[in-house]
Amino acid sequence: MIISKIDAEIALEPSIKGRIDVGIWQGKIRLSGVVHTLEEKQLAEDIARQISEFEAVESDITIETDGVPTEVDLAKLIRTVLATDPSLAGRVGAKRISKGVVILGGNVDSRAMEERVLEIVSEIKGIKRAISHLKIGLGKDTRDVTITNAVELALHEDKDVHAEFIGAPCKDRVVTLKGWVPSPRQKEKAERIASGVFGVRGVKNLLAVGTIPSSEDEVLEKKIWSALGKKGHLNLIDVKITVIDGIAFLDGLVDNVEQRDAIGQIARTIPAIKEVNNNLVVASR
Repeated sequence: MIISKIDAEIALEPSIKGRIDVGIWQGKIRLSGVVHTLEEKQLAEDIARQISEFEAVESDITIETDGVPTEVDLAKLIRTVLATDPSLAGRVGAKRISKGVVILGGNVDSRAMEERVLEIVSEIKGIKRAISHLKIGLGKDTRDVTITNAVELALHEDKDVHAEFIGAPCKDRVVTLKGWVPSPRQKEKAERIASGVFGVRGVKNLLAVGTIPSSEDEVLEKKIWSALGKKGHLNLIDVKITVIDGIAFLDGLVDNVEQRDAIGQIARTIPAIKEVNNNLVVASR
């Protein structure tokens, strides 16, 4: 009776397009089958839980689109699967997915935890290879580097935001959005996404609206920002970078001489940068 009722409710739900079978296994309601989106899977599970007299619902529903999971669905599925582990919930996600290869971003406490994440993600259907860009040893607090990771992950997971050219440095839990987006709507949505990340207490939206950078100088600027972003200890909030004819001009304020020199040195490592004019000033804070 319960199985028939769950089966009927799922069949009547217009949002569920896939095929789902309902059964009982070892005292639990068991769902299996194939759907097209994570939302369909979660909706079917919710229906089963609401109707079932059993305490547990076991789900073996597969997410596929014409046999191949979409990148957006895979990103959501990765976050959902990892969220079942309290020590990983909200800390790790897919930074980029392409042709079944996923780059993971976020932070974990140890190498062992990193290996566990890679093992879990590698077992997800549709993932051919998992690559770790995880930072290790940051713990569960909401320090600035952790917030930057979380904001950038959230932006990359949203299919409506062109996040490739967005940076999100953070200081004192205030995120500064820098880079380019194609439209005012994307600029506004990026700010909403950043504001909704746990730990963020403010957002400065400095995103430029217009054509995504295509000139060689603009691409070099982005490469410098990308290289600097991998160094979590650098305070880049008040730093400005301009490249003209392959010459990089660094302006703004930094915390100390070591940071000024490090930023200049990193800029010099970028191929095609002919010269670096380091005009960064150490702030008296």
